[in-house]
Amino acid sequence: MRRLFAAVIGMLLLTGCQDGASDAAASPASSPSAQDVAPRQFYLTGTPEVAERRFRKLSTLLTWTREVAPHKQIGFWDLLGNTSRRYYPLGRALAAHEDAFFPGLYTSSKDSTASWQHRLDQSLAEARQFAPGKPVYPYLWPQCRGLHAGQYIPPALWSYELQASSKAAKAVVLWGGGSHGSSNTAWVGVLKRFLAHGS
Repeated sequence: MRRLFAAVIGMLLLTGCQDGASDAAASPASSPSAQDVAPRQFYLTGTPEVAERRFRKLSTLLTWTREVAPHKQIGFWDLLGNTSRRYYPLGRALAAHEDAFFPGLYTSSKDSTASWQHRLDQSLAEARQFAPGKPVYPYLWPQCRGLHAGQYIPPALWSYELQASSKAAKAVVLWGGGSHGSSNTAWVGVLKRFLAHGS
């Protein structure tokens, strides 16, 4: 059963892990060969017993994923920013077996450049607490999460997020497109200009 589960996890990872995800870097040539594991239901929060149980599950997922994707950079999506400070020792223990961090920096309809930058800075600071020097690849999405989920964010804010992420990280992961796309393509124009000119 373990091998079968590992093989299924591996297939998900090797095909992108999340339907519609795509890697995009500040420079296309420098795009990392990275795969993430989404642990949303395993955040290191709650009672000590819950956090320890989740830690063991996450550790097992790392082991199994490494078996089926030994040559990929592996890390957890969105664990940064969703780990209670009292469980930082558990976060550090996991980080020792991750190759990179993948913080989810999706935009809320209430976000400004300042509030979004604050979340980016928090993710980078937490990454330094867990494993100084380990790569951080932010997840970005040109649409809103939460109350106005799916609504496209203003082009100026999208441009800011791309530029700020490229200064802070060697690469970013873009979520979007596919069946979730719409006729609103302003974000694509901003992305193309960014990739061509860095602005």
